[in-house]
Amino acid sequence: MLLPSLPLLLVLLFLPLFGLAAAPPLTPLETKASASFFLTEIQKLSDSGIYESLTIHNVLSAERETSQFHDSIRLRLALASPYFLSKQDTEEFEVLVMFSKEDKSKSFAINEFPKMNEMDVERHWIEKVKKKKEERKSEYEELKKQAKELLEQHDEYVASASTYLTSESTPITSLSNSELLHYIDNNPESPSVSAAKALLSERYIESGADIVRANNDGLRRIMSDENVDPIKRRVAERVLRSREG
Repeated sequence: MLLPSLPLLLVLLFLPLFGLAAAPPLTPLETKASASFFLTEIQKLSDSGIYESLTIHNVLSAERETSQFHDSIRLRLALASPYFLSKQDTEEFEVLVMFSKEDKSKSFAINEFPKMNEMDVERHWIEKVKKKKEERKSEYEELKKQAKELLEQHDEYVASASTYLTSESTPITSLSNSELLHYIDNNPESPSVSAAKALLSERYIESGADIVRANNDGLRRIMSDENVDPIKRRVAERVLRSREG
């Protein structure tokens, strides 16, 4: 009976100490998780969305590998799609799912990406554009609805502004713009704050309209009048600066 040489025996004995022992076998759960990760990631990679039709028909083989920077799981997968260029129901691919030893991030590599029928790709493009249009239309309608509700609420606050009082029982309608700003900043929980904001917005709109209608001489008068609200004077200055370039 032949016995291994002494050097070979030493290598066999100390192999586990250097981390070169055979990798443990894969569990079904690890295999399934790796295949699912790959499928989720590859489905994102087609601009037309056609890769979303890919499914895993079968896991043909799976084995663990290790390298200096990654732990990996090598998979041989049978992918299914009705849109393969080959017209086959399934095609086989070699996939490597990698787990970074440095930051635990995951990535994958594939021997070649699935080739899909060009007509089906174009049809998916058309469907994707149509879907995006419908989504944008729905979002726009929702924004219009929200804007309408906010405007109605704003109008209610403005209409009833005189009924809202400060803590000193002063109607907020009697406050100047600067006083309204001070009140809003210092009373965030007050029920009158929403009405104060609405009132301030209305004043800004009115001031802006007045300023836009004013000629340059009128803007200069507003800027130099210390009795005019400072915010209005600032807006007038900006409008005049923009007109004069």
